[in-house]
Amino acid sequence: MLVAVQQTWLGLGRYGTQFATPMLIAAAAVPGGGSPGQHWGRRAAAGSLLLGPPLSAWLTAERTLDPARFALGRIAHDIAYGLGVWSGCLAGRTLAPIRPVVAWHPLNIEREAGR
Repeated sequence: MLVAVQQTWLGLGRYGTQFATPMLIAAAAVPGGGSPGQHWGRRAAAGSLLLGPPLSAWLTAERTLDPARFALGRIAHDIAYGLGVWSGCLAGRTLAPIRPVVAWHPLNIEREAGR
C-alpha cells in the first residue's frame, strides 16, 4: 500500500509540475495564514511535489548528471511540456487535454482456501 501512496504522490507531482508550476512555487514561497508549523508543512508538501518526481527518476536513471542538474532539467522539461499543452488548449478553446482521466480497475482479492 505504501508503494501505491508513493506512486500517487509522484503522479500528482508530475501533473502539478506540468500544469500548475506557478501554484506549486507560490505554495512554497508565499507566506500564508496559520501557525508556523502549517507554513513549513505546506512548503514541504509543495517542495516534495515539485522535486520528488525528478529525484525519484534520477535514482533509477543512468547517472550521468548530478541530482541538482538532472532535477532542474526534468522540471524544465515538464514545464515546457505543460506550456505546450496550455497553448494548445488556448488555440483549440478546450480544457479537455488538462482534465485528468480516472481509470477504475477492479480490485481482485483472492481468498485463502478454506475461508
